[in-house]
Amino acid sequence: MKRLRFADGSDSQEKRSKGGRGLGTVLCYNGRRQTGRVRCDDGEELLIPSGGAVNRNMVPLTPSGLMHGTRVQLLPDGHEKKAVSVRPAEAKQQGLTVGVDNQVNYRGEDRSELCAADVLDIGFLIGILDGHCGGQCASHVANGFPKILHDVYGFEVNQTRGVDTLSCARETELLRDVLRSSCRAAERDLMLTASKGHWTDGTSAMFALLAHGFDEEGAPVTVPGTKGVAKVFLAWCGDTRALLLHGRKVVPLSEDHVPKRKDEYNRVKAAGGKVLDFDGKLKVGRRDKYKEKKSSGAYKDLVWLETTRSFGDIRLKAPHNIVICEPDVLVRNLAPEDWALVLVSSKVTAKMSNQDIAEVCKEYFSQGKDAVAASQALTTAARKRGATGNLTTVVMRFGWTPFQPEFLAKSRNSGVLQVQ
Repeated sequence: MKRLRFADGSDSQEKRSKGGRGLGTVLCYNGRRQTGRVRCDDGEELLIPSGGAVNRNMVPLTPSGLMHGTRVQLLPDGHEKKAVSVRPAEAKQQGLTVGVDNQVNYRGEDRSELCAADVLDIGFLIGILDGHCGGQCASHVANGFPKILHDVYGFEVNQTRGVDTLSCARETELLRDVLRSSCRAAERDLMLTASKGHWTDGTSAMFALLAHGFDEEGAPVTVPGTKGVAKVFLAWCGDTRALLLHGRKVVPLSEDHVPKRKDEYNRVKAAGGKVLDFDGKLKVGRRDKYKEKKSSGAYKDLVWLETTRSFGDIRLKAPHNIVICEPDVLVRNLAPEDWALVLVSSKVTAKMSNQDIAEVCKEYFSQGKDAVAASQALTTAARKRGATGNLTTVVMRFGWTPFQPEFLAKSRNSGVLQVQ
């Protein structure tokens, strides 16, 4: 064991034997398992046993919790190679900061909602519910989704011998499947309520779950000098978009569910749907209703949506499942070059390209502005370009990645990477 000599003549082992509180840096902490590892300032690595961290199963990527690189105070037990009473050592440490802006157009009937929560045992959840034809469905899903997610996770974990018995790969699969199952459960709950309340509106949705503490062998670490990997889990239905800012690049993590996609177009047609062009915008509706109204020209008064997947929209799900609520799910390891995740509603992306969005974020962070200012700048920029209706943006700044001057350099290509 490495021993350091101090000015008073004692060494690290002697100080520990006297029960002194030490300092160190978290290498990896998994709040779902409530275990991790810490490197003491004398260089020794200690295990954080279950219950050894004060925050236990609070697992946000924020200074109030433990994550890779967090400076901590601890009570070391050199004989057991363990550290207990582990807690953040400094009041302010670099973690996750989130800025949101939800500009509601009260003159219209559409409503957008935000969903955000530190979900015990899992991680930090945030989502955009971009409502259309009203706002009841968006509000219902936003309010209920965190609890549904936690309940589904608890159920799935109980089907195993405990999360601490799972491999890193199996734990990742479990969280991915939980997020997908939670969307399905939220849709079932919504449709029951919508049927009783005669709700006919719907909502697109984008959920982002940030979870850390994955001790993934061979994977590049999220924070240099540590041993842990943070992951982002995405689930979406509709055309709300997720963009990862990776160095000087912008990486689209989601693909819109819209009728111009060949696979979505074919599915809608096979389900009994009709796709029409309304002033350059493709929209989906019911083929049987269209045929009834075509001769009179009143078909334009029917329900037509620009998205092919959503929560709610009962008129396009019964009796024909034309618009579905089957989410796409993506998991991505966060790399040291990943410095922000941006979620934007469709009315923002209708006026701004992915690269436009990245450039606004770069500009504001280079000026020392925070995530709130960046999110507000995005909605303002979209509004100036003619965006109407509700505009919703979320900017998640990964504070553990310093903002580098080279992030401002334009790529020799378009600056957009395609998801592999």
